[in-house]
Amino acid sequence: MTNLYIKVVNDQPVDHPAFEDNLIQAFGSVPSEYQPFTRIAQPSDAIGVFQKRETSYGQVDGTWQDVWTIVDKSAEEKTAILDAARANQPYPSWTFDESNAIWNAPTARPETPAAEGKYYKWDEPTLAWVETTFEIPTPP
Repeated sequence: MTNLYIKVVNDQPVDHPAFEDNLIQAFGSVPSEYQPFTRIAQPSDAIGVFQKRETSYGQVDGTWQDVWTIVDKSAEEKTAILDAARANQPYPSWTFDESNAIWNAPTARPETPAAEGKYYKWDEPTLAWVETTFEIPTPP
């Protein structure tokens, strides 16, 4: 794998990172205005349904790299999320929670761990969770 470099002008990153091989092919060597760059993967920790991650380039401990920031989604994006969720009501008795765009059953599902072999499904006529079985299909 080849190293990455980013063009820096007046202490600000310009454009996107470039592969060292491409710079050498284009310029004969890595131009002096290019500085080493480290690619940082997007963090996998959970964020809110109305948030998103945006990336920019910045220096961290003297190294240019991706900088991930959590920002709120726009009003239009929030509306689209809410509209899509509202359009998919699972059961007539469930209520919609706009704060996190989810539908809630009138009663909480039992918290028996699946490891104990208990699974539950919602039964709308009785407005209750009922125990069910879960079988993994046998491959043909």
